[in-house]
Amino acid sequence: MRILVTGGNGDLGLALVPLLVEAGHEVRVGGRRPRFRRDGATGVQLDLASGTGLAEAVTGVEAVVHLATDPFHLEQVDVAGTARLAEAARAAGVSHLLYLSIVGVDDHPFPYYRAKVDAERIVERSGIGWTILRATQFHSLVGRYVEPLLALPILPVPRRVRLQPVDGRVVADRLVELIAAGPSGRVPDLGGPRVERLESLVRRYVRARGLRRLVVPVPFGGKTIAAFRDGRLLTEQRAAGAQTFDDYATTLRPVRRDAAFRLLRLTAVLFGVPALLLAFAPGFFHAEIAPFGPRSDHFLRDLATFVVPVAIALWMAASRPSWRRPVLVLASIQNGLHVLNHAVDVLATDPAWLGPANLAALVVVQVLLWRALRLSSRAAFDQPVPEAVPA
Repeated sequence: MRILVTGGNGDLGLALVPLLVEAGHEVRVGGRRPRFRRDGATGVQLDLASGTGLAEAVTGVEAVVHLATDPFHLEQVDVAGTARLAEAARAAGVSHLLYLSIVGVDDHPFPYYRAKVDAERIVERSGIGWTILRATQFHSLVGRYVEPLLALPILPVPRRVRLQPVDGRVVADRLVELIAAGPSGRVPDLGGPRVERLESLVRRYVRARGLRRLVVPVPFGGKTIAAFRDGRLLTEQRAAGAQTFDDYATTLRPVRRDAAFRLLRLTAVLFGVPALLLAFAPGFFHAEIAPFGPRSDHFLRDLATFVVPVAIALWMAASRPSWRRPVLVLASIQNGLHVLNHAVDVLATDPAWLGPANLAALVVVQVLLWRALRLSSRAAFDQPVPEAVPA
């Protein structure tokens, strides 16, 4: 069978496409950036928001697995995009439209979930044989919440929120079964093996990453958080024997505390501590460290657009190897320009020692940035080249 998978470059698509190929299907992987995947799977370019490439992508296809979603463009992609896909599929004679949705979306105020309901209705009224599977959140959702916050010593988490995370590979297996079964309408929900508190999941995720953070449950209000607390995203249909979140956590890589990590954190502190003092204790900084004088436009501009952003970026990049080189290059350029700026008027300060002291501090930071960049580049080049995986 020839199958189009929209959103095939996402986490679920990466698990689903190889299974479909192994089952003997010819797969088209649709996305804004088509990628050739392996024998039996071909990347095709399509854009649900504009409709570009849809007609070509569905031509000759017998079934469509619709996984594509965009939380930042719900109306254009999840709602209108699903309507465009259904119309193109009907015109091309597609016989089966399989849509993946989320458990509990028809009774939840969160806009993303409301868009999922609208997309379900479009699929049901598409005039094509259809199947809708609702699943609970994947294990990886916790990481998407936590990773941006790892730069903080304290992680705020909505209190008493319950989730039922499921292994994406289990969902992929179920989708393969549903393709083989043909149009089945609304099928039973698929949930993870355990119902878990979000704060517990976050603590275990942080621990699996080899970090220590204080996880603080916060009593957030509002209808959306209340709906999470009420268990509207939970189901009695549990994937027996599926991977638990603890099993998933064992696959996470601990943060690498190498020399580059330590240098990045040190440099972030060198930026961050003065920034905090300047922002929250300018009188103390003026009296005890350096007589900068009253706040000025120049001071506020440096603080907001240079010191604070660089400190945050360096701290976060320390635990994300893929961020290190781009962040360090940008920080080196910006700090280097700052060095040149201070070198021009190094003697035009009152008192006279302040200019050379500022310049010396910036030069030290520049050396640290270059050293961290060199270590990060060496670590990247030292990584073993992965062997080709046979199709």
